[in-house]
Amino acid sequence: MSNNRIEIRDGRKFNFTMVENDLLENEDLDAYEKLIYIVMCKFAGSKEKCFPSRKTLAKYVGCSIKTIDRKIDSLLKRGFVEKVNRKRDRGDYTSNIYIIKGVASESRQGGRDTESPPLASESRQGGVRESLELDLNELDLSTNKTLCAANGTQSFSNKPPFEKIIHFLNKKTGRNFKAGTKNTRKLIRELYSLDYKLDDFKKVIEKMSDVWKESEYWRGYLRPKTLFKPENFEDYLNSSEESLKIRYKKLEEQEATGNSKKFEEFHDPEYLKQHGWN
Repeated sequence: MSNNRIEIRDGRKFNFTMVENDLLENEDLDAYEKLIYIVMCKFAGSKEKCFPSRKTLAKYVGCSIKTIDRKIDSLLKRGFVEKVNRKRDRGDYTSNIYIIKGVASESRQGGRDTESPPLASESRQGGVRESLELDLNELDLSTNKTLCAANGTQSFSNKPPFEKIIHFLNKKTGRNFKAGTKNTRKLIRELYSLDYKLDDFKKVIEKMSDVWKESEYWRGYLRPKTLFKPENFEDYLNSSEESLKIRYKKLEEQEATGNSKKFEEFHDPEYLKQHGWN
């Protein structure tokens, strides 16, 4: 008699996002609400807080910003997330912070048996269960960077390419920044945790080099601490080159007359919307 045993292998690279089964099994939530919650978990990583913009959420979920607003309101009313409005010192609003409170079903509150089902069970996947031996002490859940199975030596790395990013920046600017600088690596690592990749860094560096190349004043800002600051980076990546040139020309003119606004305000979503620069 032939052996018809089916072997199931998981070929994914383990740069993953963890969510509760209760979320996936919750029939009161629609697909958009579940996806928004999952994307928030992705940006939060091992923390309870995240601050993706509404535009970023809409991009990941694949819907309009109006839909994002409605579905976030629904998650807030259900108590699955909490929103904290932030203000700058001068009183204007900046990006919201979302606190992930968790999704709890009746089973977590004294309903049915709360014991977690086995991984990749037949009842869940309709196939033969594969036994995975995993030493959780070797799983870095804080950074999602490395996974090592107890019965093997293979590992997966999501280390940011610090040297490639800084080499490209130096090539475009003619400067000599160091890839090993602590603050530079911290900024790059934070952006990588938000799922930005090497191509995104190259786009921002190239775009801002073109925007600021004619201005001696702005060329000094072609540096990691400005380009790779998360709120700046998202703005640079998603704004058109034309709108950026208009914006910074205006700021330079105001600087020359001694009537300039704070640099940070030129990345404030409400200010950009007001001037049609978003």
